[in-house]
Amino acid sequence: ITLGTLVANLVYQGITFLTNVFSSKAVTKMSTKYDYVLPMMQVVCKTVLAIVWFLWVLTMLGASTTWLLTTLSALILVIAFTLNDSIKNIIASVVLISEGNMKVGDW
Repeated sequence: ITLGTLVANLVYQGITFLTNVFSSKAVTKMSTKYDYVLPMMQVVCKTVLAIVWFLWVLTMLGASTTWLLTTLSALILVIAFTLNDSIKNIIASVVLISEGNMKVGDW
């Protein structure tokens, strides 16, 4: 378990470091596109890392993760179909902000 914890911690620190580097560049360039996209990407990366680490720990402890992965996959599929339009709008908003064509408050 200690090797997995070490790897997860290194990846977590790497994500935090890259976010800080891009955030500092955004501040120096007075750009707002990184101010909105980076926190979302940081949350997504850290959440995926936490889930993978949790599943790895369960596997190392001898628990079967097949049922958990099947249940999570079905749950994500249901949520994706239910929130299809909302997810499309969120992705379109992130793309618009990251391209820099529109800024928050332009409308």
